[in-house]
Amino acid sequence: MLPSTSRLLLAFVLMSGLSACMSRPANSSLTVPPSTPTLRLSSLPTTTKQPLTLTPSPTTFVPSVPDDKRIIASIDIGDAPRNMAVENGYLWIIAGNSIVRIDPQTDQMVGKPISVTVPEKAGLEAIVVGEETVWVSLVGWGDIDRPSKIDSVLRIDPRTGETVATIDVRRGPVSLAFTPGIVWAVNFGLGAEVSRIDTKTNQDRRCSL
Repeated sequence: MLPSTSRLLLAFVLMSGLSACMSRPANSSLTVPPSTPTLRLSSLPTTTKQPLTLTPSPTTFVPSVPDDKRIIASIDIGDAPRNMAVENGYLWIIAGNSIVRIDPQTDQMVGKPISVTVPEKAGLEAIVVGEETVWVSLVGWGDIDRPSKIDSVLRIDPRTGETVATIDVRRGPVSLAFTPGIVWAVNFGLGAEVSRIDTKTNQDRRCSL
């Protein structure tokens, strides 16, 4: 049991603490020392009226032609350039109903365009060069699943511009390839066949796919 003096001192301390607590105003708050950082959290919205939209920054993937350093030359070859082939140091290009030859060393057209007789409702499609000869396919317009008497492969002498042979092939010869002695034509119409043209006889030996 505490002595009477100790009991009086303890009672005084308790009463002083209680008095201090009761004397603080009701709207008072604890003071946080300035050295102590505080974190303030703003309330998050519970609903969103508009969906989130990501707006990319403007980016140019392909620069305009005048500023494109990859384009080192622009060569005017005439009407509607289409497919091309490379052989003997030249670039051979189908341009409308003609074939033009480009020298990549000078970026100039060599000689005059080779004019090709093309029937109405038809056009030149594929080109390949081999054995000092230009081979081009001729494809009639219209349904590729219907027979056409126009579809063929033309053998052209580039020195004279003369068409020396016309080889009939199946419908849709839209792709040509050359290997020694053989010109291959992939025909996409009517069952899909590959024409195997003998360059010595100009005869077609078909291979079904």
